[in-house]
Amino acid sequence: MEKVKETFVFKGDQYEDLDYAIEDFVNEYDLPLDPKRLAIVKNVAEMIELLVSTFKQERKEGCTSQQAFYKLRTVLQKYTNESDIKPSTRLEELFPKQNRIENIKRVEEELGIKLSILKPKDSVAAMFVVTFLGLFALLFFATLYAMVGGVIWSFAYKVTKDYGKEFKVDTGGELVKRMIEKNYFKSRRDPNTMNEQEFRDVIIDYLVDKVGLEREEFLNAKFG
Repeated sequence: MEKVKETFVFKGDQYEDLDYAIEDFVNEYDLPLDPKRLAIVKNVAEMIELLVSTFKQERKEGCTSQQAFYKLRTVLQKYTNESDIKPSTRLEELFPKQNRIENIKRVEEELGIKLSILKPKDSVAAMFVVTFLGLFALLFFATLYAMVGGVIWSFAYKVTKDYGKEFKVDTGGELVKRMIEKNYFKSRRDPNTMNEQEFRDVIIDYLVDKVGLEREEFLNAKFG
């Protein structure tokens, strides 16, 4: 007989992780959440409903993914040579490397959403990880050299990150999903509205990603 999985209980370090995740969400959406109301909820389900209820946007039906795609397509058509843009269209085809960084910045500015979809090559990122571990080891033997190396590494990493040209997502459809994750309301046709069930899922996905639990386990969790 299959053993019934026990309900996950947030306590100690796990509760701190959740607390930080909620704080990040509240800050990202500039949410006027009353800590006293949050302190009396007994489980994740009640916490999610509290977060949803705090948003005062007009409740309206309508698929945000569809609205976001139309909005994104209009902007992409201005900064690419492609008129027939579909969810399956690959971003590499839309943005040649030569002007990729500049054009992505223009798209972000027009959407009003910081997408952060570019990164350095994986080989370059791996090199930085190895270098960082080497500097960390050097810290135990030659602190001054490690500190100087750390400053140089930080500067080089920032420059490389700012000028990375590889995509974190591959297609227009994946970019739409990232738009919604980064700013749900600006992804909608009317940013003063929300599809309540959709946005509930946005909150859940955001917190699940932060605390590292399976979705079902997270939704059934209680507070210790």
